[in-house]
Amino acid sequence: MLFYSTEHISIIAADKFLKAENKLWSVLGMIKDEIKIKSEQGEIFDKKQIALAIKNSTFNDELRCSLLDDGILDKCVGCSLKYICDGIDQVVDDYVDKTTEVINNFSFE
Repeated sequence: MLFYSTEHISIIAADKFLKAENKLWSVLGMIKDEIKIKSEQGEIFDKKQIALAIKNSTFNDELRCSLLDDGILDKCVGCSLKYICDGIDQVVDDYVDKTTEVINNFSFE
């Protein structure tokens, strides 16, 4: 007999939902891996793609800084993007808090 925690079930359900959602967008031909949209005014950033990137990072992906990964910076202190990165981290935390609900607690004792 297999036992799954509610957290594990939530992750499985969220992953299945995300895959179904992405498949739907693909079928409709609306999802693109581009963060910019071309318009008559020039190129603009697509908030939907930014929001999806942040949302997807809460499931099986993660957010990282290429400046740190590539060794350009060794820490965030003094980086001009730190304020924005801290805000993104807060958005991720808020999203997880607002979309994660414990349905039931149980014990195996």
